[in-house]
Amino acid sequence: MGAFFYINIKTIDPDLGWHLRVGQTIFSDRAIPRFDQFSFTMNGFSWVDHEWLVDALLWQSYSKNLWWIVIIIFTLVSFVPFFSWLKRACSIYSLTLILLIATALIQVRFLGIRPQMLSFFLFWLVFEILFKHYWPASTNSSSKKRLLFLPLIFLFWANLHAGFASGLMLFGLLIFGSYLSWLRQKIKNCRSQKFEITIFFLSLLATLVNPYGIQLYKEILSVLFSANTAKYIAEWQSLFAFGSLYYIGMILTVILFALVKNYKKYPFGIFLAAALFLLSFLKSIRMIIPFLVISVPLTLYGIELVKKDIFRARAAKPFSPKETGSIKIAGWAALAIVLIFFIWELTHYHFFLMPEKSALFLQKYLQQQNSARNVLNDYAWGGYLLWKIPGSKIFIDGRMPHWQDKNGISAMEDYVKIFSTDNSVNWQGILKKWQITEIIMPNPSSENGNTNSITRLRIKLKSFFPESAAINQFLFPASTQDKRNIIEKTLRQNGWEIIYQDQVAVVLSCGNCEH
Repeated sequence: MGAFFYINIKTIDPDLGWHLRVGQTIFSDRAIPRFDQFSFTMNGFSWVDHEWLVDALLWQSYSKNLWWIVIIIFTLVSFVPFFSWLKRACSIYSLTLILLIATALIQVRFLGIRPQMLSFFLFWLVFEILFKHYWPASTNSSSKKRLLFLPLIFLFWANLHAGFASGLMLFGLLIFGSYLSWLRQKIKNCRSQKFEITIFFLSLLATLVNPYGIQLYKEILSVLFSANTAKYIAEWQSLFAFGSLYYIGMILTVILFALVKNYKKYPFGIFLAAALFLLSFLKSIRMIIPFLVISVPLTLYGIELVKKDIFRARAAKPFSPKETGSIKIAGWAALAIVLIFFIWELTHYHFFLMPEKSALFLQKYLQQQNSARNVLNDYAWGGYLLWKIPGSKIFIDGRMPHWQDKNGISAMEDYVKIFSTDNSVNWQGILKKWQITEIIMPNPSSENGNTNSITRLRIKLKSFFPESAAINQFLFPASTQDKRNIIEKTLRQNGWEIIYQDQVAVVLSCGNCEH
C-alpha cells in the first residue's frame, strides 16, 4: 500500500487538469457540461462527461485543500482488492505473493488520481458479490441479499465512470453462462434465475439515472468503435503495444495454467467471463484490470487444487523434510526475485513530466497579448494547461480522440498529422487552417531523462555501424521527437522564434509572421 500511496502522491495524470477544470465549471455554472467550451478546435461540440461526478468531487477537494483525502481514497481503492486476495489464499504464500506482486507490477502502470481506478474497485466489488453468489458452495439466502445492493452500486458507478459497462457485461455473462451450464449438464432441478435476471435489469435501468440518460451508452459505443481511440491512445491498443510484456507474460503463464488445468472445477459462467475478458484484454490493454480481477481469485483456487493433486499423487511416498525444505526455499527465492523487480520498477518509475514553468510563462505571455491567440499544445499537456491557465482554450486534450463533427473535422486527426513522421503530410497547412500563433511542445533537444534501456542499447549498437544508413534507420526509425526537431527548425526559418524553453518544454511564437 505504501508503494501505491507514493505513486499517487508523485504522479500527475495527463487528464487530471481537465477533470479539475470541468469540475470547477460544474460548480460555477451549476450545470453539467454538454458542449465543449475548452478548445478552439472543437468549440461547441456536443460531448458527454461520463465522469462528471468525479470531476465535481475532485474540484471540491482541491478547492477546499482536501487533496490528501483524495490521495488516501485512491490508494485504498487500489489496494483493497489485493488485501482481499491475500486473505483468500489458504497456503503456498510464496506463490500467492508472487502472483499478487506480478499483478501489482501491472497495476502501477495505471495508478494515479484517475476515475478508472474507481472503476477498478467497483468492478472488483461487483465481481466479489457475484462470485460469492455463483460459486457452488455459496448459493444461499445471504448471497441473494447481497445482489440487492447491485442496482445501487450501478447507479453510483454510472455517474462516476463509463467502466460500469464492464460490470454489466460481467453480470450478463454469469447469467448466460449459468444457463449454458444447465443446458450442457441437463440438470432438471436447476434453480431459476428469475431473481438474478430481475436484479440485472434493475441494475441496467439504474445506469440510466444520470444527467445524459441513454446518451451515456452512445458515448461508450462511440469510444469503443472509434478508429482514433484504438489507433492513437496507448491504453486502448493491443497487448503487444504494452511496455512490460515480461510481467504480463509471467502472470499470464500462471493464470492460464491454473485455469486450463482445472477448468471443469470452476462454475461455467465464471470461467466463460474469464475467457471473454481475456480476449478483450488481448485486444485492448485497458481491459487487463477487469481480467485480473476475475482471474486472480480463480488462479488462487487453482493453485490450491494443484497442491492437492500433487500431495494426492505423492500419498504413497510423501515429501521428505529435505524435499519440502527445498521447495520452500525455491518458492521464497522466486518471491525475492519478483520483489526485486517490483522495487526496481518503483525506483525507476516514470513520472510524467508536466510543463510547470513554461505553463506559467505562457499564462503571463497570453495575458500581455492584445489579440486572440491559438496555441497548439502537446496532447498530454492539454488538460494541464486548462488547469493552470484559467480562461485559456487548447488545441486538444484527453477528452477528444474520438470526437468528429458533422463536417468530418477531428482535432485529433489534425494533431496526429502535424506530428506525423509521414513527410508527405502538409503540416504547415494545418497550422494555417487553425491559425496557430504559438506552439508548446516537449523540448526536442532534451530527452528529459526518459531514455530507456532499449534506446541505450540502440545507441551502443549504432556506434558499431556509424556509416550504415540502413542499420541506423532500423535502430532509430523516424519518431515524434524527430518531427518536433523538423517543426522547430522549419518554423524558425520562416520567422517563428523560441520565446521560452527549459528541459521539459519549448514555446514557439510566430507573432505576425506567415506560417
